[in-house]
Amino acid sequence: CTNDPLKYSGAFKEISYSREEIFQIIKSVLRDNHLAYDMLQADVSQKMENAYIFSKEEKQALSKLLSEFRRKWQVASRKEEFFLKKFQQWLSVPVSYTIGTRTEDNSTAGRPSTSWDNLSDRSKRRKTQYLRAEHSADELAYATQMSLRSSGQLGASTVIKDITESSPSKAKSYRKSTEYVRPGVLSSNEALSILVEAKLSKSKYNLLRSAGLEKSNQLFPAYKKVLESKNKCYPEKSEITVTESGASVTLQALLNHTVERILLTKCD
Repeated sequence: CTNDPLKYSGAFKEISYSREEIFQIIKSVLRDNHLAYDMLQADVSQKMENAYIFSKEEKQALSKLLSEFRRKWQVASRKEEFFLKKFQQWLSVPVSYTIGTRTEDNSTAGRPSTSWDNLSDRSKRRKTQYLRAEHSADELAYATQMSLRSSGQLGASTVIKDITESSPSKAKSYRKSTEYVRPGVLSSNEALSILVEAKLSKSKYNLLRSAGLEKSNQLFPAYKKVLESKNKCYPEKSEITVTESGASVTLQALLNHTVERILLTKCD
């Protein structure tokens, strides 16, 4: 196995596998080309840290490789130890996959790259623009599903598959289920209202919540949920300008945000 299969060259990122490494990834589904594509595609996506979708030419090449795997597997009487030993030289041949990368992130010398979680929505849209332009929503949803499965997040993978491959009403039902609040439990917006009116600090709110939990009372949601509701009360960070002398936001951004919040209230 290669210790560091990733290589960078200008605007491209390349990952290399030996044929043996590919065999180890797909050997459990050797007879099913489609499942083999999915498993290898998910592994490439995970290592690339980017959704990777095989081109038509790559699928054709992989199909030929799978046929050769199956033929040699039969020759080795389906015994892995014998298979690996007999075809050692052939299995050591590398297979590479390449994806284009955006060079703008590294255009400024010494400028550290920002982690995905810390990027604004606008930056995330910009960084994924080329993916959305080159691939359909179905392809991207499928790549996400396979990447989650490869990383062991089977539950999340199943959810993505369920809401993207079913009828549109399924996604709507799922959204409603995540917003459902059990009787006797405050919603995050209600808890936020109490926190503001009572002028509670984070520590006091958590103290109040902990006291309730000790009595098996889950009236107050986690502070993280309350903070998320609080952040939704503000326009997007990309619409706020901060200078040494103060901060400002455009009137249009405020109007858009106000209308959006009113519509959400009506939907609820």
